[in-house]
Parts: sequence; structure tokens; C-alpha cells
Amino acid sequence: MLKKNPLALLFVVLLLMPFLPSACGSIIISDSRVSHSKYPISSFLRFEKIKFGEKDYSVGFGSAFIIQSNPGYSLAVTNSHVCNYAVEQEQMMSLKVEYLYFKQVRTYDNETYSNIEVLKYDDKKDLCLIKIHGLTGYPSVELSNTELEAGDDVYTIGSPGGFYLPKSSIVPIVKGSFIGDFIDDPDLGTGSMFNMIIYPGQSGSAIFDKNNKVIGVVSRVTTYVNISLSVRRQDLREFLSQ
Repeated sequence: MLKKNPLALLFVVLLLMPFLPSACGSIIISDSRVSHSKYPISSFLRFEKIKFGEKDYSVGFGSAFIIQSNPGYSLAVTNSHVCNYAVEQEQMMSLKVEYLYFKQVRTYDNETYSNIEVLKYDDKKDLCLIKIHGLTGYPSVELSNTELEAGDDVYTIGSPGGFYLPKSSIVPIVKGSFIGDFIDDPDLGTGSMFNMIIYPGQSGSAIFDKNNKVIGVVSRVTTYVNISLSVRRQDLREFLSQ
């Protein structure tokens, strides 16, 4: 029956997918109410951008993480392609369609903040530093000084596909391993390569080493299964120090 009916075969595959082991990496659904001591979940932010038109609207998702918590505001890092609307606005102007852009961040415990200021961004490094007014009391992350070796375990906290369950404070944690760094590659540029499952919505999320310190920022996926690219921690440190 399955050989004669490809739709039935597809249905079976989709049905079994949640139970099949991944060839590379794994996804853990971690409840922040019991995992704060193990993972820096409370530093995670979901970056939401909403585009309103005359007849339609759309919601895009990204991720971010807090790097500095101050009285009255916090600083966070995400990708430049997550927070920069210049290209999108230019595209809309060429189509002669007007949209109103609204952005906000959502914390792991479902608090939202919309007073966001873009302090600086670097399209080449794919990094953006934002200031979130009113966001206080959440811990910040630390940058790692550890040199990773091929095969070292890593993980990221993000919002794959916009997935998020605020009512139960559940945030996805994706595990993987470090492959290596590449510098001035003619096709890829400069960054780090990981054996990790990455989905749209995880752009801008921090990649952590085994000591819960940041060693990269999720940036892109590749055409190869489970191979993802990130901003190197060296480039992140340089970006923040400028």
C-alpha cells in the first residue's frame, strides 16, 4: 500500500519524526522553572517584529540575549539581519506598499518590551546591539575565553520557528557540537561551524560552551543537513568593544 501511495508513506514519516533520533544534535525542551541553575534561560529574549499593512500583517521571529543589565535598561545582542529593517523597507518602497513596523522583545517569563533602541550594527559580522528600556532584573551572560576543540559539546537557547510556550515558561534548548572556525572563506566569509539543528527564529541566539559562557551567535544555516554557522566569539568581543 505504501509503495503505491506516496502520500501514505509521507504521512507515516511525519508521524514517526518526533520519535526518530537525529543524526546530529538533539533538542531538549527545558522548563525554566527548574533549569535556571543549569542553563542561563532567563537571559534569553525572543525578538518579534510585526509588519502591518492596509490589508495584511506578518510576524517575524528572532532571538537575542542579554549581555548587560543596568538600572532602567538592558543591553542585548542579536543579528543585524534580525533588527535591521532597511532592506525590507526598501523592498516595500519599490512595490509602492506602505507598512508600519513594530518590534518588541519577549522574555522567557512572557514579559514584553517595545521601547527598543538600535545602538549599532555590523552587517558584515551580522551583529546588532540593542538597548531595551525598562528591561531590568534579568541576568546577563558572560563571554567565553575557552578555545574549543572539534567535537566539544555546545548548546543554544533560542526560538526555532517562533516556538515558545510562555504560559508554561518552556524554552527550547538545542544541543550540538563544535566543528571548527573558518576565516575569509570565499563563500562563507568568517565564522564558526557547528553540528547543530538550527531553524528560522533562532537567528541571534547565543551558543554556549559547557561552562554556560557564550562562544558564538547563531547566524545562518547551510545547505548541508544540521551544519550551521555562527559569529565567532572573537568577532563578538571586537564588535562590543568598538
